[in-house]
Amino acid sequence: MKINQFKTKTALADYTKFILNKNDIGNIENLQEIKLLEELVNNHYNSDFLIGTGIDKFFITKCEINTNNKKFNILRTDKSVVDFSYKKAINGKEPKNILYLKRAFRLIVRPQIKKFKEDYFYKNKDSNGYIKCEISGLKFKINECHIDHKPPLTFDFIFNSFLKFYKINPNEIPFEKTGLDNRPIILDSKIIKTFFDYHYKNCDLRALYWKANLQLPKK
Repeated sequence: MKINQFKTKTALADYTKFILNKNDIGNIENLQEIKLLEELVNNHYNSDFLIGTGIDKFFITKCEINTNNKKFNILRTDKSVVDFSYKKAINGKEPKNILYLKRAFRLIVRPQIKKFKEDYFYKNKDSNGYIKCEISGLKFKINECHIDHKPPLTFDFIFNSFLKFYKINPNEIPFEKTGLDNRPIILDSKIIKTFFDYHYKNCDLRALYWKANLQLPKK
């Protein structure tokens, strides 16, 4: 079974969900299912990270937060493990320049994210330093916190609406990759300041337990 055999993304998603639900917790042994999952991972926008040193096998576990659900996992050849969303894999890859741009724009607003986290915990933590996650209901400390852009004002929505509002062609934004991790940096100081202000006025942030945040659909 191959991706191109499915007429629609919905049909592919339904079949992949069927694979996830019909298999028990543990390794996936069916060769056709393994081949399909390999294709999906290669189609994922973050495929290089997911594959890492190479895929040893696929296996299924329960989700940490909602234990009624299951998820796909990869055991890499270096014995490290990572899970992945088949829905994101089906949606496919964004152009690499757009991915780098989004990373660069996230770096612009990192000080806002950091300040929100610190202020939120200062105002809302209990006597033991915990706050309650609105998604999972679990209590967590600041070092277990992810700051999420609350839908519908996701980061992608803010990023795209910013470009549309200011009529900016993303392919014309100058940036460069720096350091060993190829961290992208925007080179236009006007764009940096304008996006910083735009994000501050339009974002709706919330503090979540990190495991709950990683299991949210990013749409």
